[in-house]
Amino acid sequence: MNKLANMELFVAIVEQQGLAAAAKSLNISAASVTVKLKELEQYYGVKLLQRTTRKIALTEAGEHFYQLSQQTLANIAELESSLLTEKTQFEGSIRISAPKDLGRQHLLPIVDKFLLKHPKVIPHITFSDTILGLYESKLDLVLRYGSLKDSQLISRKLIQNRRVLCASPNYLKQHGIPQVPDDLKHHRCLGMVRGNESLTRWSFYDNNIQQDVLIKPARLSNDGGIIRQWATEGAGIALKSQLDIQADLASGRLVTVLDNYHQSFHAADLTSGSDLHLIYPNREHQPSRIKALIEEILIYFETLGISKD
Repeated sequence: MNKLANMELFVAIVEQQGLAAAAKSLNISAASVTVKLKELEQYYGVKLLQRTTRKIALTEAGEHFYQLSQQTLANIAELESSLLTEKTQFEGSIRISAPKDLGRQHLLPIVDKFLLKHPKVIPHITFSDTILGLYESKLDLVLRYGSLKDSQLISRKLIQNRRVLCASPNYLKQHGIPQVPDDLKHHRCLGMVRGNESLTRWSFYDNNIQQDVLIKPARLSNDGGIIRQWATEGAGIALKSQLDIQADLASGRLVTVLDNYHQSFHAADLTSGSDLHLIYPNREHQPSRIKALIEEILIYFETLGISKD
């Protein structure tokens, strides 16, 4: 005898106030309900229901059986719900790195949304404009501009991106708009620091001809977000990832200059590219929590509507 099925049957009879209604709710025949109820009463050796032409009434034994059955089924439902929740509620840490400006604008919202669904996951977030090695830094995921050199890692291209020169409209109104790269020597440029290196050599491609300009920065920072803030405040011209300044361009806080040139910090960037990639170790058994966050990241950048190609 399937005791749980019989409990479900009896609870349905009581709550639906009739055998026919219970049969309909359980998607079985009324005759089947009648037979199963008779078997149930014979099994326990007691009368569970008093039936009249209009309604059913519980006997004392029936009331007791109904209350216990209802509680048992509720406990089972709660147990199943708990087990299913544990299956989708991930635990453990995820170590992830991203460039500072990109991380604050894009990665943090992704992680915050992820943690609402998986609050037991502990993120270890590192923002750095210096390129970090996954294995050396013990990272699970990295958002990085440029192509991948290590073939032992998996690289997923998220969006197409390029570096652009930008400045505030007020700055350009006061200091003029550069027409050729050499004009930058006479402008206030905002320099980026990566590690111990000041990226003061800006490279330009026009018709496959490379031209390097050595700028004399008016300000320097190792934080791309600070560089962007300075640019919006009119402090000078910055060389930024287009993704980082997307909102500033849309609002008019920044405008681009020298758009007919392919721009970069140095020649190496021109060959590795500026497209945004998600990079992670090539593991045979990737933890489920990391797989889930990878999926969140992919979905987020797809919704930005920026082409990958």
